[in-house]
Amino acid sequence: MSYVLIVDSGKHKGRKLKISRDHAIIGRDESAGIRIASQEVSRQHCVLIPTPDGLVARDLESSNGTFVNGAPILRDTILQAGDVLTVGPMSFRLPGKPAARPVAPEAPPDEQGLSDDDIATWLTGPDAESSEISSSDTTIIPATMTPRVQPIPPKRKKEFKTVAEEAADIIRRHHESLEANANDEAADN
Repeated sequence: MSYVLIVDSGKHKGRKLKISRDHAIIGRDESAGIRIASQEVSRQHCVLIPTPDGLVARDLESSNGTFVNGAPILRDTILQAGDVLTVGPMSFRLPGKPAARPVAPEAPPDEQGLSDDDIATWLTGPDAESSEISSSDTTIIPATMTPRVQPIPPKRKKEFKTVAEEAADIIRRHHESLEANANDEAADN
């Protein structure tokens, strides 16, 4: 099962992104499948999940929210043809004829404090003909070059009293994911 999103803003406007894995995380973290280098984007901002019913968008408790047609999503949302997904300064559109429903107007670039050229510099990736990954801060990683996908992170945020406590939790979760991957590979063999 795969879906296509079309970049709807910036210098890559019109570029198609294929979502064909079990999920794709959008964020500014290096492990994100679609990486956007902007302080408006959380490390793991939202996740896109291809399902038989459609492409599901889920906000991962991001600081600035994830929007569909200008409205914040508060729960799993199935994207419909023509819907616009907004993550920080970037917009992505699910192709097809839009449904007849109101769409929230976007603020003009001068009210956002950003121009299209500012936004365009945040999204870069390999050319369609190239299989090399860009060395810039924002990268779209082709599905063929993406390592095995980790489980979707939990929706709740944990509060930590110290940085050391948070680091210990990160290390624990990393070890758990390594064990899960080893178990998956053993089951596959």
